[in-house]
Amino acid sequence: MSVIKASTSEQALPVGNDDALREFEYKYTGGANNSQSGVTNGTFVVAAVGASQVVPTAVLNPNLAPVNARVQISDGTHTIIGTVTAVGTTSVTAQAVAITAGAAGNTMASAATIIQATSATFVVAAVNASQVIPLGSVAQAALFGVGDVVGVTDGTNTITVQVTAVNGANLTATTTAIGAGSAGNTMAVNALVTSTSGDLIQFAKVPAYTTLVGCIVVSDSANTGMTVSVGYQPVDGSSVTHNADLVAAATALATATRIRDNSAVAPQTPTVDSYLTMRITGGPLSKTTNLTLIPLFRYNSTP
Repeated sequence: MSVIKASTSEQALPVGNDDALREFEYKYTGGANNSQSGVTNGTFVVAAVGASQVVPTAVLNPNLAPVNARVQISDGTHTIIGTVTAVGTTSVTAQAVAITAGAAGNTMASAATIIQATSATFVVAAVNASQVIPLGSVAQAALFGVGDVVGVTDGTNTITVQVTAVNGANLTATTTAIGAGSAGNTMAVNALVTSTSGDLIQFAKVPAYTTLVGCIVVSDSANTGMTVSVGYQPVDGSSVTHNADLVAAATALATATRIRDNSAVAPQTPTVDSYLTMRITGGPLSKTTNLTLIPLFRYNSTP
């Protein structure tokens, strides 16, 4: 999970009168997203193994593919593994390491997926045991965080792990499930690495004992397959549970999403100063996607 500070993240909500209901509006543009997967923004010609190609990424946060990151790029017909050698404002340059579908000289279609990949083999650990997952660079490993739930697959072996440490260009992670293959198998190089924990966007600071009564999230596009939930994150870092108290489950990110019309979930009041947060899962927002969060707060100056 990446934590992204929205432009309002250091702005504290003004304290109002006791029990006053107040509505605010915050806007977030998807271009700041630090997701671990994304899509290209145009076609490009697949380079031969050892050669480089320029991958258009205008809808992709460049942090997704830092220098030395190992990534897979695929449009469903063509699939390549590349190592990023340069990052521009609207593109990345990647040297082809392998072509696993299609051939050099083919045209990769627009909206091809870009997914993180391992840079070396590792031995699959048993459930509840730990392994080191090698990535291509420190910046690539930093796309993940402690506590993230991550899937790793080479097509033969598939595991689910939880990250316990980020050490340089490596993730140390405990196996929580083995979906294919078995413990002791060797996970091949260029295995795909995807986080299911999503991105956490920090909005304004919320004073202690301020209740989030309800909120609406408005998106200017439908974002198929993506979900959103809203919650709190203590400013002092005292809790890693961000959204569970506020929504029963993440809600599909449709053009207009009403998060808190759920009578089964009572309004929650943090007891410490917190950030208002929004968690996005299901793959990155494009730079052209704008989200508006409209929360309704009730101020309570005392517990």
